[in-house]
Amino acid sequence: MTRPVLPGRLRQWTWVAVDSAIWFTSIFAATWLRYDFDPDQVLMSGTLLVATVAIAANLLIGTVFGPYAIGHQAGSFEEATDIARTGGVVTLGLAIWALVNDPILIPRSVPLIAGTVAVVTMFAARFFLRTLRARQAASRPDVRRVIVFGAATQAATWSAGWSAAATPGSSRSPCSTTTGPAAA
Repeated sequence: MTRPVLPGRLRQWTWVAVDSAIWFTSIFAATWLRYDFDPDQVLMSGTLLVATVAIAANLLIGTVFGPYAIGHQAGSFEEATDIARTGGVVTLGLAIWALVNDPILIPRSVPLIAGTVAVVTMFAARFFLRTLRARQAASRPDVRRVIVFGAATQAATWSAGWSAAATPGSSRSPCSTTTGPAAA
């Protein structure tokens, strides 16, 4: 049972919604943790304002140069770098705001705790999805597993071997190996 993959923009906006929920939850969870699990102090307008600003900042920074600007594969190193960069900038902005704001809206440690929790949770969500997709693909009966060594030069040599093997009268085998750089 394979689920359909969402089109590019819809997938990106789905991640925006997921990440917004993560930021919202992280701000409230960090505030709740900071106030020793007292719900009366957590459910304040200051916490809601900071959570809303965190979501807006994540959306703005994420669409300008973060994970929503370019459609990366979920859980890829490129996406992880974008998430870390965006989360770091949002966390730093919230921490500076918490330090200089008077009156105090939230405890000053909340942005650091919430930012860490949010970034780790965003990583976990994407890596979970990537692992789930890889396991689903591996369990399909029509999929044949292969091992490709060297994604750059060796892959070029390997693919050249396959195309030569498909040519009638070629003496090359469908798979070749080299010990040095492949000839261009």
